[in-house]
Amino acid sequence: MTELGKRIVNILQKKSSWESDKERLLKEIQQMEDLDILQDVWTRYERVQKNPDISGTRNDPNSLLAYYLDITKEKPEEEFKNEKRRTYGRDGWPDIDMDFCDDRRHEIVNFLVGKYGRSRVASIGTVQTLKSKAELRRVIKALDPEKSINYTAKKPDQSGNFALQNEILGTLPKILKKRDGTLLKNLQEVYNEFNEFAAYMRKYPQVFETAKRMEGNISSSGIHPGGIILSPVDLSTLCPLHTTRGTNEDGQAGASKAMVTQFTMQDVESLGLIKIDVLGVSTLTTIDFATKLVKNNYGIDIDLSDLPLDDPLVLELYNSGKTDGIFQCEEAGMKQALQQIQINSFDDLMLAVAMYRPGPKDYIPQIAKRKQNPNLVQYAHPIVEKHTKSTYGIIVYQESAMHIFVELAGLTPTEGYTFIKGAAKKKPELFMSMKARFIKGASKISNKQVAESVWRQMEPFQGYAFCAGHSYAYAYLSWKTAYLKAHYPVEFICARLTEKSRRRKTDIVYKYEQDAIKNFGITIHPADLNRSKLTYIKIGEKDLLRPLLIKDVGDKAAEEIIRCQPFDPDDLLYSFGMKVGGAVNTKIVEVLASAKMFGNIPKPKVLSIFEAIKAGRQKSKGRQTGNLKKGIKGTVKRRKKTLDLDF
Repeated sequence: MTELGKRIVNILQKKSSWESDKERLLKEIQQMEDLDILQDVWTRYERVQKNPDISGTRNDPNSLLAYYLDITKEKPEEEFKNEKRRTYGRDGWPDIDMDFCDDRRHEIVNFLVGKYGRSRVASIGTVQTLKSKAELRRVIKALDPEKSINYTAKKPDQSGNFALQNEILGTLPKILKKRDGTLLKNLQEVYNEFNEFAAYMRKYPQVFETAKRMEGNISSSGIHPGGIILSPVDLSTLCPLHTTRGTNEDGQAGASKAMVTQFTMQDVESLGLIKIDVLGVSTLTTIDFATKLVKNNYGIDIDLSDLPLDDPLVLELYNSGKTDGIFQCEEAGMKQALQQIQINSFDDLMLAVAMYRPGPKDYIPQIAKRKQNPNLVQYAHPIVEKHTKSTYGIIVYQESAMHIFVELAGLTPTEGYTFIKGAAKKKPELFMSMKARFIKGASKISNKQVAESVWRQMEPFQGYAFCAGHSYAYAYLSWKTAYLKAHYPVEFICARLTEKSRRRKTDIVYKYEQDAIKNFGITIHPADLNRSKLTYIKIGEKDLLRPLLIKDVGDKAAEEIIRCQPFDPDDLLYSFGMKVGGAVNTKIVEVLASAKMFGNIPKPKVLSIFEAIKAGRQKSKGRQTGNLKKGIKGTVKRRKKTLDLDF
């Protein structure tokens, strides 16, 4: 064991449960040393010690060591231990996925830059390639086969060209796939599959041939939403780089002077560099704000790392369909899936989270029937039962498939990893290459009929492989939000509304407000110039006050209004006009007047008075404040406005 390993063991020995978990912990440390990733774990441990509020999730629930070092607050279940991630023989570094409050992600990026150096840390670049429909539009526009555009005109009319684009693309479905459901890979396959489209291509052969040549070409570049690459040397010696535009100071992707690789994720991984996903998750921001509200309102510190996983209020919430704002459970289809399955345990929630995706969600009705009638569940072999009992006999998780593959066929963990890699990465050739070895090995332990039966059960798995560790992490994060909503609905809804309103997600804000009003009896009060802030505020037992983040009122204007609060309620408009600065212009005041923020004063009158106050303030610069009202009234009279000024 290395010196770092011994140092970590000394820390772990002080934990009360060390003896019971000693064997697993020592095994993890040894495997991480073999994979040369223990130093990264130690770096994360140091980071959490400095700032306990920042900790990652996602793959961490697979690691008992991460739990003991306080990197994650959820203790992993035995069945989800990280065997898949530690398999010997994998051809690259294991993924490191971490989720953080999205408004604090920049702290992590800055930490990495400070730790390893700016020249050794970069965001991962992405490229977008031309797909069938996009390239067809571009080619039709450029070639103009009907010669409908008059390029000599000052403003060429392109409506005819657009009409032809829509006419041709209207012959294709939204998703390009064959009748058996498999996706079409290229334009030639699209041509062979759809006769009406093929007729147009025969009419315009130049369009078809040009589009085929352009297929797969790079159309634009971008930045991976969370991918960060780390290098032991200056990155410019390994791959081409570029900097991004922007004015942010936090070093996030898209910010000023942020370094981005011109190589894609696969390219940088092939260089042997470490890729980590540092994702900003808005749900974590909501949870952080909600727990602070609970602390402020009730003096209660909620330990979200040790929630009861059989809480009846939480289970009732999942089954009620009132899951707006609950992580992973907001879509109408997911609400229906939860009610079909009937969530009676945390395992049921994990299953629902794993299954509600394209492909596996088709099995949800079957799972619901098996749950209601256990007699429908049949297992081909006791090993299959051992690993699929919690999922009602259906292979859902990558770990379950790998254990079945290894235990039933007597194959190595490396071969098991190759098997699930083919499934997870949707590489059918890699997946099917393992069939003969599985049938041969499983036939020795059982018989060929059982082996073929289990393989048939695993074949659909390649289309929807899901990591149990991810499912656990997602489900537990979902459980946290459901716990807060079930026990502290006003605080949770307040936090969720604030998070969405700060991002100007007006349609989602409306949905959440309707949920609050109809399902939880909460009254939403309109924004108030004197009391509203940048967040929703609890002003009664079941009363929330909207923030000043009204549509078309920018953050700077809202901050300026808040800075100038309070305003004289008896003379609101005058007090407002006298206090606010240049960030609040006439357009902002027009929006505020439309929202009845100045009471029942008609909008034209509000604007005239505000303009008069502005003009008076400009003219009266340097005068004594006592003469200011007189100057303002004089300005209004000279504009010949018929106003009833009540200053």
